[in-house]
Amino acid sequence: MTRNGDEQSSITETLEVPCLKDHPPLVVDRPELSASSPCPSLPELTTGRRSRSISSSLVIALDLESVLVPEIWETVSRTTGVERLGLTTRDTPEFGTLMRERMRLCREHGLSLARLREVVGNMQPLPGAVEFLSWVQERMLAVIVSDTYHELAGPLVEKLGCPLMVCNGLTLDEEGYIAGHRAHHVRGKAGVVEHFQRLAFQVIAVGDSHNDLPMLKAANAGILFRPCSGLVKSVKGLPLVWSLEELQSELKKCLTGIPLLTAALA
Repeated sequence: MTRNGDEQSSITETLEVPCLKDHPPLVVDRPELSASSPCPSLPELTTGRRSRSISSSLVIALDLESVLVPEIWETVSRTTGVERLGLTTRDTPEFGTLMRERMRLCREHGLSLARLREVVGNMQPLPGAVEFLSWVQERMLAVIVSDTYHELAGPLVEKLGCPLMVCNGLTLDEEGYIAGHRAHHVRGKAGVVEHFQRLAFQVIAVGDSHNDLPMLKAANAGILFRPCSGLVKSVKGLPLVWSLEELQSELKKCLTGIPLLTAALA
């Protein structure tokens, strides 16, 4: 993230993140913060196409697993027969503890990153996810914000057709096993949302689990998507949707000028 400018010149901020294979890097630029030339439309930034319906000030930050794709570690657990690898942040809210257990189990059962990627490469997006993302990207900037890892999730995320994903990174040992991980932001998902807000974007955040709550609270509007029952009971004031169709309906309200969601996080 860089910020340049003075009182006489426009302010430019950029956010650059790693991109997926076969997708060009995406730089988000808002030079109009002090007036003059308009920002290119977001579809133009991402795909070179222009849409009349685009909202150039709106970003949707989408969690990945259980929203757009199945839970990766649950799938790994079923495929490999290692039951405890199926635990997620729905079960263990403290992410560091959960990841250390995953690394231990992978080494114990001979699951290198290469083997994990084989499993992930055979997965498919959830029904309707590709179509939903295509619809969204014609109207606003879609960003996948996840605690998964580029190196692990890449083969599956490429099938979604979304060129911008902000997530963690892995470090490997000499034998190809996961040895550690690098956070995408010191403030996690909430920090990613705050970066876009500093670029003068309005951010809608969508997530399903405990680790999404900071992002939902940092966003201008947060939506719980098919959350676990325990989360529904413990979190008050956040709107709930139970399908991508319901989520799309909420977004249509925003695009037609109807206030989106309640101001429960204000």
